[in-house]
Amino acid sequence: MSRDAVHSRDAVSAASLVDKHVVVVGAGSLGSQVAMQLARAGVGRLTLIDPDILSAENLGRHVLGIDDLGRYKVDAMRDRLMRDVPTVEVAVVPSWVEELSTSDKALQTADLVVVTTADWHSELWLWRRKREGASWPLMQGWSEPHGVAGHVLVAPAESTDDGTQLFDASGVFLHPSTNDWPNDGFVERPQCGGRFIPGGPIGLAAISTLASRVAVEALQGRIPAPQWHRYTANEDAVRRAGGTLLRPEDVIGVDAVFDERPWPNVSAEATPA
Repeated sequence: MSRDAVHSRDAVSAASLVDKHVVVVGAGSLGSQVAMQLARAGVGRLTLIDPDILSAENLGRHVLGIDDLGRYKVDAMRDRLMRDVPTVEVAVVPSWVEELSTSDKALQTADLVVVTTADWHSELWLWRRKREGASWPLMQGWSEPHGVAGHVLVAPAESTDDGTQLFDASGVFLHPSTNDWPNDGFVERPQCGGRFIPGGPIGLAAISTLASRVAVEALQGRIPAPQWHRYTANEDAVRRAGGTLLRPEDVIGVDAVFDERPWPNVSAEATPA
């Protein structure tokens, strides 16, 4: 099938992405949407890294469906992407990113690395690579509880900017949009020995679209300095979900807001990792 036909509705932008290679670390509910949007935008190569297996609990907000239950998410995403967007090449790594060598070919050839795992070990490992001089732009995206707010941090190519300064020693972001969530916003899963941050597909779709747009801007060389992008729903939406909006003045008179700003000032409470 012709690439020109597949991407004809956005040909100019797609042409700028055909030779780009994006490494997506995390193929969960957010990462899977970002990967699909980047493929549809015209990115030529994707490498997906994630050790998880798709379970029934994932189906409510994941790109994948019931036929993929029990499979590695990255394997199923490769098949789905190459079926739905036949112009993209997809490689997969069903393991944690920190298990890779810093000389791994996927990282050496990346034009952008995107991490959406909400796993501090993986995020920290990637920020350390960036601090040590990795040439690729690094983008980290995540959702706050119930998808009523989300964040994207991006450090440009050829920089040593260190995003860990914006988190405490355990990986908690020092500048959230909401707070007062029961159990800090987590739902425990004792039967699985883990926990998750709740959220539905609508809020995550807004955050994934934000992350994908920022990723394209980074690939097109339009991010010369560290940026912080936010999505924030209105105060009523946050209250209904059980939390408190920290800066209600940011969304006065609107249903939701997307904004862009430099990285926040380093808090005195921050403990760089």
